[in-house]
Amino acid sequence: MPTMRMYWQTNQMWHCRFFNLFMSSARFQHISKFFHMYNKKGVPVNNSDRLIKVRPLMDYFSEKFASVYIPKKELSLDEGTMAWRGRLSFKVYNPNKPDKYGVKLYMLAEGTSGYIYKFDVYCGIGKRQWKP
Repeated sequence: MPTMRMYWQTNQMWHCRFFNLFMSSARFQHISKFFHMYNKKGVPVNNSDRLIKVRPLMDYFSEKFASVYIPKKELSLDEGTMAWRGRLSFKVYNPNKPDKYGVKLYMLAEGTSGYIYKFDVYCGIGKRQWKP
């Protein structure tokens, strides 16, 4: 859905019955406002990874994408930009794009279907090697 509140709408076009069975929209927003899962004590002192909070989730999805689908021969290494206007130290600016600010992604995708086989986020510093 385009916005989070649309999951609780009762309009015929947008109605998704699953979400309002368990909790109200106001309760979900209140919980999500304060919900945070991250252990600061588990971070090494000399950490340089800017995505350390989401790295386990990114690695999980990247492994799942690779295990669910076996691509054909036509692979393409591409970069894309996910629109982002918030505060982020590695946000990139490209004046030639419709969404001028965003997060740059490197993707290994299949040429015929566009399925993303592996991906990584450009953080502006250092080089991170993909795991084969």
